[in-house]
Amino acid sequence: MVETGEVNYCISSESPLVSVGIPCYNRPDGLKRTLECITNQTYRNLEIIVSDNCSPGPEIEAVVKEFISKDSRIQYYRHGENKGLTFNFQFVLEKATGEYFMWAADDDICEPDFIRTLLTPLNSHLEFSAAMCSTKRINERGQFVDVVRFPQIENMKYNSFQISLFAASHVNLTFFFHGLFRTDVIRKFNKNPDEIFGKDFLIICDMLMSTRIHWVNKVLFTKGIDNTRNTEYLDKNIFCWLKLFFNFAPYLAKSKNIPSLRKFWIPLMMINHMILIGKIYATMILPPKTVLNTATEYSDILYSKR
Repeated sequence: MVETGEVNYCISSESPLVSVGIPCYNRPDGLKRTLECITNQTYRNLEIIVSDNCSPGPEIEAVVKEFISKDSRIQYYRHGENKGLTFNFQFVLEKATGEYFMWAADDDICEPDFIRTLLTPLNSHLEFSAAMCSTKRINERGQFVDVVRFPQIENMKYNSFQISLFAASHVNLTFFFHGLFRTDVIRKFNKNPDEIFGKDFLIICDMLMSTRIHWVNKVLFTKGIDNTRNTEYLDKNIFCWLKLFFNFAPYLAKSKNIPSLRKFWIPLMMINHMILIGKIYATMILPPKTVLNTATEYSDILYSKR
């Protein structure tokens, strides 16, 4: 099922269309907040694609219809059965018709200038395939945790080898997954339909080995850390990080995007990745004070056991 609004906006023909994909499931309050963030963006030439993965109640549809009545840019799709997270993310990407694309999650917040700020470097530098800003992290009570920045990307002068080694041991680079992409580029990197833990991390590593991405040193994005949900997930999937470790090299080796010679970097990246996984499990098992403070930079999930 698809519905669209009836109110039109006057958009300059010189403004490239940006598609915003919002995959959702049974979190109406979060979806409302996300739609408020996206519809209030100062960059107006958007198509907003909401994909409901068969939520059990009518609340999601009610929220979307409220926004559709006021905004013609919104499209709403409801699936007859829950086809999984990966399907829902791929679905909104397949529906996108814009030159640029981004995913918007229902537990994150972006400032009104988020899209406009990220679009500027992509428009002026054709070599950039994606752009992302600095990210503020908050816990489930809305309390400030930290700000994640990526000065290494600039400090390394976009040296693909150095950045690839860095990426292998820094899961926080997955925040680029919430950034703005060239639509044709992200489609090349998001073709694997399998449900894989850490798939966003693998996609970003694939991109960093293949293309160039840009970091904007402005805090325009807020990422929520749900410690309770993370803890519950880890209790049921204690070996998830080991699965990521064993998927890491095969995933990159099979990539059709990475130049052949650069695949010789993968063994060195595996060393860094092994250190990352070791620190994550150390943080989960040992008392917090016995683990290096630097371990907290690696993942949202590290906060779940503290």
